[in-house]
Amino acid sequence: MTNRMKHFASSTIFLFLAYSLISTAYAQNAKTAKAAFDSGSYFEAIEEYEKLLEKDPENFDYNSKMGFCYLRTNTDPLLALDYLLTAEKTAKPGDDLPLHIAEAYMRHLEYEQASEYLAKYEKEGKNGKKNAALVNIMKTHCQAAPDLLKFPVDVDFFNAGADINSANPDYLPYVSAKGDMMIFTSRRKINPASKPEVAGYYPSNIFSASLTSGKWSATILDRINNGLDEQGIGLSHSGDTLLISINELETSGDIYSTVKKAKGFAEIKPLDKVINSPFVESSCAISKDGQTIVFSSNITGGSGGFDLWMSQKNASDGWSAPSNLGAAINTSLDEQYPTLSADGMTLYFSSQGHAGLGGFDLYFSNWDAQGKAWSSPQNLGYPINTPGNDKSISFKASGEKAYITALRDEGQGDLDIYEIRFKEMNASLPAIFHVNAIGTAGATVSSKIPIKIKNEFDDLIGEYYPNSITGRYVIALYPGKYFLELDIPGYRPHSELFIVTRFHKRYEQSVKIINLNQ
Repeated sequence: MTNRMKHFASSTIFLFLAYSLISTAYAQNAKTAKAAFDSGSYFEAIEEYEKLLEKDPENFDYNSKMGFCYLRTNTDPLLALDYLLTAEKTAKPGDDLPLHIAEAYMRHLEYEQASEYLAKYEKEGKNGKKNAALVNIMKTHCQAAPDLLKFPVDVDFFNAGADINSANPDYLPYVSAKGDMMIFTSRRKINPASKPEVAGYYPSNIFSASLTSGKWSATILDRINNGLDEQGIGLSHSGDTLLISINELETSGDIYSTVKKAKGFAEIKPLDKVINSPFVESSCAISKDGQTIVFSSNITGGSGGFDLWMSQKNASDGWSAPSNLGAAINTSLDEQYPTLSADGMTLYFSSQGHAGLGGFDLYFSNWDAQGKAWSSPQNLGYPINTPGNDKSISFKASGEKAYITALRDEGQGDLDIYEIRFKEMNASLPAIFHVNAIGTAGATVSSKIPIKIKNEFDDLIGEYYPNSITGRYVIALYPGKYFLELDIPGYRPHSELFIVTRFHKRYEQSVKIINLNQ
């Protein structure tokens, strides 16, 4: 064999071995990416799919899963759309890709395109029946969201600062009535030996913060955090009682409380067994006088998923059997993270099942003491609510400032805690409501039938007719208690108690959705 032939043979063997090593490494990356994706470790999966896409940028599986990972993390959900649209080029009819693309378009506030992909999913998707409830509420969001975007709430956002927020998720802020004390939950790395859990986040811990000269200073609650997933889920108005949940296999889903002492919070104790059931209790709020508790549970007897329930102190200082807050508040999906105003007359909560911008939105409802019922919930509006999951809000007693969790460009890199400040309207002006009546599949009902507004004495305040083009009603009301009636042929007659408070005055124009299918 000549030297040239020997050199050629050696080069061929080297190239073959190199190619084999690259192929083996590539196959290992694909295996690692799939394992991370299947286990819900989306951050790890993103890293692995980035490597795979460098070699195979048009691969359907890699792009579709990369897009899904971005939808399920807070790195940058907006990045999901490009990957999913690339996957669509080689997609086979019948999978869930159109549903994920619809969600991605909602993240971009492009609801018309989202509606088109939801229709495509219903036509082609093989899991349409299984995901029917999700698809229906997404269609309702696509109908409601454009109006919510058209009339945004006039608020300013202020990041709570570097001592509160970190590069990891910081969320569930609850502030005392005075606004000088806050508890919140964080998934920042505390113990050097800590390792990320499923989805790539560190275990959650509860922090306490105090406000001095306009700056927050936070400390971890060592006596409460014990290495499991602890979350602060409520705070009394005085700031003396902290409500928490602990993710522990033997007592998963129970709610605990602890009272503030001179040297920190005392030992935690579970709430009454009337509240803590064999099911999951995820969050709760206690009224200022300590006589009423509102909590979220998936106990049987509700509307489906997590519902809000209410219990009151009885004569023996125990809690009464919980009562469901009813169909006005609860839906077939989840309602969670309730809080109560200082006077106990306004309930704030998050919901997946009411019309909004997508995911969980925040709502408020007012208590009618005479009728013993909560009013139909109102969406807190954009930009307080977003297409993501907006789960909790906590107000100072004055109502002018509140604290929420948000994912914003000026944040620390993941969920951050923000103070929001409402800008008041001229008190001499009425609140303006743009009302949409929606029917089958979330479509606006075209009708010439007026909405009748009566006061609490059954006197007719006015009849409001819809716009002939948009079908939208415009109603101007001063603070007070009203009864709204709408009876459109072909739909179930709709009537509800409608309480207008000074909270509405923060809106230049509020959007209200009447669902005639309920």
